Amino acid sequence: MEDSEIPRSRLRKPNKWLVPFSCALVASPIFVLLHEIGHYVVGVCLGFSATLHYDQVTGTMPKEALTWRGDALQASAGPLVQVVMAVAGFAWLRSLRHHRCEATVTIKDWLATVLVGLNAGHWLRGFADPFGYRQLIDEARVSGAIGLRPTVLPCFLRL
Repeated sequence: MEDSEIPRSRLRKPNKWLVPFSCALVASPIFVLLHEIGHYVVGVCLGFSATLHYDQVTGTMPKEALTWRGDALQASAGPLVQVVMAVAGFAWLRSLRHHRCEATVTIKDWLATVLVGLNAGHWLRGFADPFGYRQLIDEARVSGAIGLRPTVLPCFLRL
């Protein structure tokens, strides 16, 4: 065998980091968009003039819709979408792995793991800024809308 030749068996082995990284790379923008669609749908249902962008929803609210309940509902819609996706991912992962814990991980397993990790990880990133709430803006808005300090709900979710 020449030095320039690579054994065929080595070409067939999947890179152990390529599959999970690819799943996360493809899924992450989709999850961000679904989070924002949650804000958008609730905003439109409440009568807000909303515009959907990739990473945010902008718009104006009529004075009659500008209540603490409306603000809390609109701000909590995105995180609630992520809670639903994380719970669905956990249920899917458990159903996939329950009877085959020692088996080799498949692409479906990685997709379910990414579904849990990227959506539940939304609150875990708060540990990077333990005394602030800049990273959990939606949760800070909900906290303020229900009459609490903006730092209360983000700090509670870190526990």
